[in-house]
Parts: sequence; structure tokens; C-alpha cells
Amino acid sequence: ENESSILRCKAFSQEVFGLSFSPFIYGQLMTWGIGHVRFWKMADTFTGLKLQGSLGKFGAEPLSDICATCESDDGKIIFSGTTSGAILVWSGGLIEAKFCIDEEITCHDGAINSMHWRKISVENEKDQQDQQERVQLITAGEDGYVRAWDADEIWNIVQTPETPFLQKIKPIFEYNLGNTVKCMNLIVSGDNNNNKLVVQNACGSLLELDLSDGTLREIFEAHSGAIAGCDVSFVSPHFFTTGYDKTVRCYDYSQCKLLFTSRFQARGTVLKVFPKVVDTSSRLILVGFNDGVVRVLLRTEASFTVLESVKPHTDAIVSIDWNSDGYKFATASKDKTIFLFNVEAKGKLAPIGFVRLDKVPKHIKYDKSNSTADKNVIDVWFQQSVDVVRLLSTKLPKISTDTFELEGCFISKNENISIEGVCCSQTSHSGRFLVQGFSNGSLMLRILNPNEGDEKKGEEGEEAAADEEVWVEKKVHTSKITGVAITYDDRYLVSASEDGSLLLFELKSKHGTFEVTEEVDENYLEYGKPITEDIEIDEFPSLEQAKILARDLQISNNAEKTRKRTLDKLNGLRKDFKSLVEANKQLRSDDMLPESAFEVDADLLGIIEKKTAINIEHAKREMAWRLERAEIILGRLEKRYCDDVEATCEEMHARFDENIDDEATTSRYEFSCKSFSLLKENSDENEDEDQYFDERGVLPPPGDASIISDETSTITSNVDAPRVSDIYEENSREKSDLTSQEIRRIERKKRSEEMAAFELTKPIDVSETNIEEDLEIIEARNRISDFPLKSDPLAMIVKEKRANMELKDDALTRVNAKIREIKVAFNAEFQALKDESATMPNEEYNDKLRNLCVSKATAERKCKSLELQRFILEREVEIIEKKHDAGDKASEKKLHVAEENMRAKKATVKNHTKRYKECETSLIHADNALQNLMKLYENSLPPGVPRAKLFKVFMRGHENAIEEKCPTGCEEDVYERVLQLRTKRRELEATKVEAMKESEEAKTILDEKVKEMEVAVATLKDMTAEKEAFEKKKQADLNELEIYVTLKAHEVLHFNVDSTDTVSTVKLGSAENGLVFANSAIEELKREIEHLNGEISSLKKSQQELKKQVAALEIERKEEEVKERDLEAKEIDVQMRKFGQIVDLDALDAMAREARGGEELKIKLRAQETYHAKEAAEWIKAIQQSNDEYTALIEQHTMLLQKIAISKRALLTKKRGTVA
Repeated sequence: ENESSILRCKAFSQEVFGLSFSPFIYGQLMTWGIGHVRFWKMADTFTGLKLQGSLGKFGAEPLSDICATCESDDGKIIFSGTTSGAILVWSGGLIEAKFCIDEEITCHDGAINSMHWRKISVENEKDQQDQQERVQLITAGEDGYVRAWDADEIWNIVQTPETPFLQKIKPIFEYNLGNTVKCMNLIVSGDNNNNKLVVQNACGSLLELDLSDGTLREIFEAHSGAIAGCDVSFVSPHFFTTGYDKTVRCYDYSQCKLLFTSRFQARGTVLKVFPKVVDTSSRLILVGFNDGVVRVLLRTEASFTVLESVKPHTDAIVSIDWNSDGYKFATASKDKTIFLFNVEAKGKLAPIGFVRLDKVPKHIKYDKSNSTADKNVIDVWFQQSVDVVRLLSTKLPKISTDTFELEGCFISKNENISIEGVCCSQTSHSGRFLVQGFSNGSLMLRILNPNEGDEKKGEEGEEAAADEEVWVEKKVHTSKITGVAITYDDRYLVSASEDGSLLLFELKSKHGTFEVTEEVDENYLEYGKPITEDIEIDEFPSLEQAKILARDLQISNNAEKTRKRTLDKLNGLRKDFKSLVEANKQLRSDDMLPESAFEVDADLLGIIEKKTAINIEHAKREMAWRLERAEIILGRLEKRYCDDVEATCEEMHARFDENIDDEATTSRYEFSCKSFSLLKENSDENEDEDQYFDERGVLPPPGDASIISDETSTITSNVDAPRVSDIYEENSREKSDLTSQEIRRIERKKRSEEMAAFELTKPIDVSETNIEEDLEIIEARNRISDFPLKSDPLAMIVKEKRANMELKDDALTRVNAKIREIKVAFNAEFQALKDESATMPNEEYNDKLRNLCVSKATAERKCKSLELQRFILEREVEIIEKKHDAGDKASEKKLHVAEENMRAKKATVKNHTKRYKECETSLIHADNALQNLMKLYENSLPPGVPRAKLFKVFMRGHENAIEEKCPTGCEEDVYERVLQLRTKRRELEATKVEAMKESEEAKTILDEKVKEMEVAVATLKDMTAEKEAFEKKKQADLNELEIYVTLKAHEVLHFNVDSTDTVSTVKLGSAENGLVFANSAIEELKREIEHLNGEISSLKKSQQELKKQVAALEIERKEEEVKERDLEAKEIDVQMRKFGQIVDLDALDAMAREARGGEELKIKLRAQETYHAKEAAEWIKAIQQSNDEYTALIEQHTMLLQKIAISKRALLTKKRGTVA
């Protein structure tokens, strides 16, 4: 309650996984999480303690999530585990090395979630009695492995200079804990040699691993996720739970022990114990799962046995409840259905049917009160709604015998029953208590009737719960309670929550426990046989689906049998008819029947033809209905997925008067014009759905791309489209089936890929290092000639204009947009004429139609030209994608790595340069202090002292260990002052020597870093040259394409026309025929030429002005030299006249300054002595006052002691007198 936060600071913008304080350095801590690790220090500023953090820089290493860290003993080296399974070593906020087993094999196959040190003692090879301490790095990962690494080997590699970034290391030993184990954390025990490890498993268990022999022991096991339901046995000390970890567990609460666990394919959602009327031993439980399956489980001594497994629903089951008789139960599911079952002998289930709902149910409950005579009435609560409806289950007839669906009869419930906040409730088997669980984690226990026994069971007591005594209400969980139950003897209360906690409370009621009848012998009860095959796949059909499939199969089999019977009967009749005809031919002519006798009866033939016509008409109607249905469905799909056309191809013909019969006249009006057909563009709201179909390889219907040849179609046909079934399976997988850790890992991987792609596009910021050489990087990446030409092999093209997939895709999109724009504009003109044609005269209409035909020809010419551009762009995209795309990405990555390396090296050089300058400054300060001390020594000697002897004393070092005494002729105080100055001189000389050493070391390190920087610069230049060569090769391959462009007739005069072909063409693919410039490029070239000419002229003018200034300055310099010589001669003349010699004015000025400095020091010394004297007087006065106070207290204390002694003496005398 007294705790409070003293420092608070935002760690990172993404999730933080962990925090640890340094056990070796006070005030140092670090945090790690998604895509970051941060190092913190608690700094003591003038405003108080502050948290100062610095992010670790990954550099060339791809950005990844940090899941675990470990710190060395000196606190300078940090080890971290990543989601990729590699071990990173940090120093000074940078990655020093990366450790893997091999180049392609990381230390763990998955994330490293825990790292710890292990110290062991081993025998020395030379002296076996001597114990040597070794350190191991223990890591645990999601792959279920625990591995040990030699920490000494890692430290030696890290501390060795010039080591490669990627280091290979082999584990000392490793243990595989099993395929079902995902290590989340571990703790090294404190026994001898730290041989015991406690490992946390993501599946909900704690394991103990003995590193000496690899034995594994399970310490504890529990649910690894939310607990969805729980219930208790009514005759034995057992209770059962199920949860999102796909397990059903059995506990013995009398021993507080987990007995056994069974694992299934889907997560459990509901659990109920069979009623006592069905199972007197309380060994049968009913469990509902997330995939819609209901299982009947039998509790045995060591596990659960599946007696029945049915799938009534297609989605998760949310609620199960028994009726008052106990032989019928209902299940509610998210698929908006309620399924009813009867319970037969030996735990077998008999489905009754299901009822459809219009909303997703939240909770169902049989009405067990006496308010209605019907015992099969179900109350239904819905999600996101407060409405309650009542389902009359006894009045539900089946729709047909071919389905389980029942006709639901619903009525609104008049009572205002609200279960807001109440998640689950249960009445004890004795009927004395009602327990309720709430969404906020609270429990409420009510006493219904302490004197009432089995007569008041079930849900009947809940109606009077509000009027009864509330025994206890308390918040026991941190999240929603999913199950509550009271044991059969009213001694314990069990509660389960979504946070995965399972609590057992002892009920100490003043009413005592409930007397239970004698337990039933479980060995004498008989149950059904276990099923041979359980439902283990999500695609398993539900009961309704299975019945529909069986009905369809039965109909198909019956139709096939009927067809075979009809064919057999028809073949028999044909055989008999042929035998009669053959027998008739064998008779005599008199006995032979005529052929007409074997013809079919005309009336029968008419009946057959009539029936055939009726059947044909019926088939036509059915086909028309199916066609209409298909058209409606197709229209809905087109409307949803925007596949319908925006404009269909329409045609308008010329018109002429009907009274004109002349063929020559009518032939003038035999022309027409067609509009363009267009598809609708994708809208924003359906963009995702269009992408959904594009990803499945569904090509759009043929439209504008008719100009593309078969070769172009290979561009899209070569793309491997994913199968629809695979995508369906991927999309149908529920995200809720994944654990939170798996979801976080998928999101981390996606973010790391996005961040890696983003890092490759990161521009260079000169302000990061503020070094002039960084401009070379920008120049290397953005170098460009004055006007680059693609055909020039020496030209360097700007990075933004280089031929890559992104640039070509943008150009292709723009070309398609221009084609569409032209067609849309023409269609608008076409539609306008069509709308006005009804009121136009024929002549005016025909004239406008001719003009429209000309516009159509112009639009088609523009579209053909643009389609040629699209064809060429697609050829370029094909070449880049097949030959250069992978190399382009690889070269960009290498260049980025080289740039980052050079930037880091330059930053290092800058830091070491700063350090070297600081050392040089310290050295200069030490030298100046020593010189000032020498001057102070000279000024402190009074006249008449033996200066030579005192100077020897002053300059004597530590090595001259001889007995010293005051020289003759020198006063003692002067000698003491010289000794003090000598001590000061020795200190300053030691400081100077130390500063010189630091300066030399800084200079050596700086030279090494400069060499490393030069190597990095050379590497960057090599990478840049390699990138330039790659770009030239790519441009050369693109230049091999033959490009055809449309030109006007007067433009052909500027090129060599190939007249050998039937159609004259102009090839522009090589420089020998010519170059093509767009108007914008020509204008740009002209502006560039004008700019260069203007720059040349301005440079010439500047050069002329500079020449004039140089000449003027040369004249001025000569004049100043003449003046200086005159002044020097005058100065010498004045000194000789005044002093008779030449005086050194600089030395004289220095001596004057030194004299002024000595006087100032004396003044300061006297002021300090006066101040100290006053302060000493004040202290003496304060001490005297304290002594006086102390003396007064002693006198007072003595008087009190005397009084006490007199009192005791008087009291003793009085006692003696009384005794006498």
C-alpha cells in the first residue's frame, strides 16, 4: 500500500517483453521486446533522478525481436536471444558478433526465450586437487531444446579484435525435452554445480531437468490458456475442467492433485457432468468443443475414454443444459442453432433435431421451476442483446424426414430476467447454496435454505436468491469467471477463469457439511464400449450435413437402380419383339402377319408423343428457371466484385430517307461507328475483394489488352498462382485457434519483414555524423552526367530514374490510365450523339456521325500508339524480372551494408578524434600548470637566499632518497615553502606523464580506426563501382529491344528509312539511325545548355575580377612592406638614442606581467588569512558556549542526584523505624 513509482519513462512504441536490473552495476537496467533492446541508466540531475535510455543499433544485422537477455559479470557485454534463434553479443549499444552453429543453422530452430549463466567447478588438468571454475551459457528455445555454450570461448572471440561478425560455435551439450515442449523460461537451481534446471513449458507445465544425466521430471501441470468450464462429481472428490489448450483434466480436490489429462483436436468450450438419474457413479461428463463436436467421456482410473462423439454444429458450442428429468439436454452454438438430444443407456446419445435462431445465442437454460407443466421449455439469451425468448421444445414438429431441422416455436418471456454481469451460476447438490460468477472476476455465495436438502435442487432456488442471505461476495480472479461449482458435501468451492487460474476454496459454514449417502461401487456399473475412431478433422460433416449427404446418396442410388431396372426391362422387351419378328418371318406366307401388325398403336404413339412434349416443356421451364437463377447469382457476384462492364460496344448507323431508291445515293449512307467496350474500375470499398481474386490467379475478361501478342501473355502465365483450396484452408483457419504467442510471433515476423524492407530504402542523412566525407556517399549514389542518354555506355542515370520493377510498373499503370481516358472521352462523345440523334435531321445526324468516325479513328490511333508503349514496357518488365530483379535487390542490399559500415566507422573515428583532442587538451593544461608553478617558485624566493641550492632542492625527485636539511643562509619558512612547491611539482609532473600516455594511446587507436575507415571507404567504392557496372549491363540488355514508335510524315525525313520492306519503317534502336527526344526532353536539354553557357560566362567574369583584385593586393602588399621596414629602422634609432642598446620589448612585457601577478597573489593570500582568522574566532566562541552549557547541565544533574540520594536515605530510615 505504501509503494509508489519514483521514475517513469516510455520504453518503446512497440510491446516490451521484459525488464532486468543489472546485478553488477547500480542504476543500470535494460528492456527488450518487439524489434528493440534498450539500455537504461538512472542519472542524478539537478532536478532529481532521471531515466536515460539508448536504443541498441542492429546495424547490418536484420531487425528482429529480442526475447531474452543475459549480462556479463562486468556489465559491459550483453547477450541476447532473437526470434530467428541466433545469439547476439552487444557492447556499447552495438552488436559486436553474431553466434550460430553454422552459416545456415542458428543456435535454436525458433525464438530463444530464456538465457542464464551456469557456474560449474571442474578439476584442473595439471593439479587434480585444484578446482577450476567454468562458466556456461544455458539457452532454452521454442524448439524444445536446452543447450549449453562455452562462455569463456564466447568472451575470447568477442574480445579479440578484427574478428568476423558471424561466428560459428558448437554447443557443449544439448537436451531435447520433447515434441510437445516449448521452452518459455528456465531457472538454474543453486545446488552443487548447478545441475538442476526448472523449465517453463508453453503447454502449461513446469519441468525439472537434471543436466548431469539428462533426466526430465514433471513438477507441475496446469492449463496453458483460458479455462472454459468446470464441474464437480456428486459422489466422489473429483472435479473436471476444460480449456482453450484443447485438454480435459481430472482433479482430486481431497489431495489437491491433478490425476490425468486428455488432449483433443479442438479447444473445449463447455463441460457438464451427467445427472444422477443417468449416471449414479458420476463418471460420465459431457464436453462441448470449438469445432462443434460433443463428446461423452468416461472417467477411468488413469484417463478419459470417449464413449460417444457427435458433431451437431458447425461452429463453437457456447452453452449446454440438462432438463429436469436428466434424460434430455440441449446445446447452443455460434452457428445460430440449438440441438436437442436424448440420452440412452450406457451414455449413448440419440439426436432429436435442431432449431434455427436469428441471432447468436449466449446462454440457454431449461425452465426447471413449477411455473409451467412443460419440462422441456428452454430460455435463450443472446449475445449483444438483452432480449430473452422461450423455446417450447415439446411442440416442435420436424420439417421433413430428410433433415434434423425442427419448426421452432418461440415466445417472448414476460419476466424481466437480466443476467448482466453474471457469467455462470450453479446450485449445490444439497440445494443449500447458490454460487454465481461475474465478468469482473467476483464470486457471490448465497445461502438459500440451510435446513432444506435434496428437495430444493437445480435452478429453482435461483428465483428466491435475491431474497436470501448473501454469505460472501469477493473478487478472486482478474478476469471473467467461466465456471463455478460446489462439491457434493458442501465443503469446497471450485472456480475457473479466463486468466487460466483455477481456485479451490474451503467453505466453513456454521450449518456444517451435507451428509452424503454411501458411495456407489463403480466396478459394478456397466458402460458402453469406447468408440474406435474419434472426430479428428475440421472438415468432418455435422449431423445435418451427414444426413443431407446420405439423402443425396440414397436418391442417387435409387435413381441408378431405377435406370438399370428400366434398361433391363426395355432390353427384354426389345429382345422379345425381335424374336416375334423373326418367328413371323419363318411362317408361311398365308400364316405370316403383315408388317403393319407389328407397328405401335397410333393412340399409344400419340400418348407417348404427348408425354414427351410435356416432359420437354417441363425441362425447358426448369432450364429457364436455372438460367434465371444463374443470372441472378451472376449479377450479384458482378455487383459485389465489380466484374460487370462499364460500357458495352454499341453501334450507330447512318440514316437516309425511305423514298430514296438510288443505289449510288444509298451507298453514301452505308457507314457506321462503334463505341469502345470498357470494364469498371475497382472501387475503394471492393479493392480488397478484387485483390482476393487477383491473388488466386483469376484473370480479368479480355478487353483493352487485345494488342498484346502471345509472347506478352507469357508474362502472366509464368506466375505461379496459389491454389484456391490452399487459400481457402488458410483463410478458414480461425485466428482464435492460435495461441497468443503464435499470433505475436506471426505479427513480429511480418513487422520484421516490413522493417527490413524499409531499412533498405532508408536515405543517407548527413546530419547523423556531421562528417564532410559523407558527401561522397551521396555523390556515389546520385552521381549523374549533365544530360544522360540510355545509349551512352558512360552515362550514369539517377537512382530515381533507373530501370527497375517499381518504375516500370508505375509507367505501365500510367499508360493503361491514358488508354482508358481516351476511350472514356470518346464514349462520352458517342453517348451524347446517341441521346441527341432522335431529334436530329438525317443530314445533320450523318454529318456528326462522320465527324465521330474521324474522332474514333484518331482515338484508335492514339490507343494503338499507347498500346505499343505498353507492349514495350511489358517486354522491359519481363527482362528485368527474369534477369536483373534478384541481382538488383542483392546489390542494393550490399551497397546499403557498405554505407552503414562506412557511416559507423566514420562515427567511430569522430568519437576517437574527440577523445584524442581531449587528451591533448589535458596535456596542454598540465604543461601550463607546471610552467605557472615554475614562475611561482621564482617569484616566491626573497632576495639574498641561496637560489642555486634551493633550486636543487626544488628539482630533486623521489629517487634521491637522502636526508634533507635547510641550506645555509636560508630561512626555515622559505625552505618549507620550497618543499611544498616541490611536492606540487611532482604531482603536476605525474599528471603530465599520465596525460602523455593517454594521448599516445588515443593517437594509436585513432590511427587504427582511420585505417578501418579507409578500408570501409574502399569497400564502398568497390560496391558503388559494382552497382554501376550492374546498372550498365541492365541498361545494355534493355537497349537490345527493338522499339517502334509512331511518327508523322515530316518527322521521317530526319531518319534513315528502311525502304526494303513493303511498309516503310524507321528503326530507332541504335545510334547509327538516330535518337528520339520528347519535346520535354528537348526543352530540358536547351535549358541545360543555356544554364551551362550562363555559368561559363559568369565564371569568366569572376576570373577577370579576381585577377584585378590580385593585382591590387600585390601593389598594396609591397607598399606595406616598405612602411614596415621604415618603422623598424625608426624603432632601432629611438632605442639607441634613449637606452644606448636595443631592448627586447616582449621579454620586458612578460616580466611586468609576472610582477603584477605576484602582487595580486599576495593580496589574495592576505584576504584569505583575514577570512580564516574571523572564521576561527567564531568557532572558538561557539566552542566556549558549548562548554558553558555542558558545565551547567553537569551541575544540574549533580543536584538531582543529591536530591535522589537524600530521598532514598530518608525512606530507608523511615522503614527501619517502623520495623523497630
